Amino acid sequence: MRQERIGEYGLKKMIVQLGFSISLAFLLASALSGCGQNEVSAASDRFVEELESIKDADSMIRNTIESNLVELSTIGLDTEAYIARWLEGFEYSVGEVILEGDTATATVTISAKRLGPVIDHAIEAINNLGTYDASFSELTAGFMAKANDLMQQALDKAPLETTKIDLVLERIDGAWEPSPDFLASLSLALTGESILF
Repeated sequence: MRQERIGEYGLKKMIVQLGFSISLAFLLASALSGCGQNEVSAASDRFVEELESIKDADSMIRNTIESNLVELSTIGLDTEAYIARWLEGFEYSVGEVILEGDTATATVTISAKRLGPVIDHAIEAINNLGTYDASFSELTAGFMAKANDLMQQALDKAPLETTKIDLVLERIDGAWEPSPDFLASLSLALTGESILF
C-alpha cells in the first residue's frame, strides 16, 4: 500500500512538473512572438512614415523630385505647386511586412499619376509651339503662358496608375531606417522613366 501511495504521489508530481514546463514554454514562445510582432509593427509604422513624408513639401523625396524639374522653372512653372497638384490623387497601401534578420521588406501598392510621362508629353507639346531661344533667356510672356497651360493639361489628362514595389528597411542601432535604394525605388515608382528623371 505504501508503495502504491508513493507511486501515485510521484505520478502526480510528474504531471504537475510537466504542466509547469509546458506553461513556461508557452509563456516564452508568447513572449518571443510578442517581440516579433512588435518589430513587425515598428517596421510597418516606419514604412507608413516614409510614404506619408511624400506629402510633406520639405521631405527628401519631394526635394529630389522637385530638383529634377528646376529647368521647367525657366518657363515660369511653379514646380512646388505643380508637384503638390500632381500628388492630389496619390494613395498607397503597405502589404505584409517580412522580417529577415535586420531587414524588413514590404510590398507597397502605389496609386498616382506617373510624373515622368506627364512631363515628357508636356515638353514635346511645348517644343511644337515653335522656335525659341535654346537657353530660355528670351521667352515671351505669351510663350510662357502657353507652356504653363500645356503643363497643366498634360497633368489633367494623365490617368492614375497603380504600381507595386518592394521596399526595404534596415535595422540600424535598434531603429528601422530606409535601405540605400529605398528612395530611388520609390522615386522611380512615382515618376517612371523620363528625360528629366
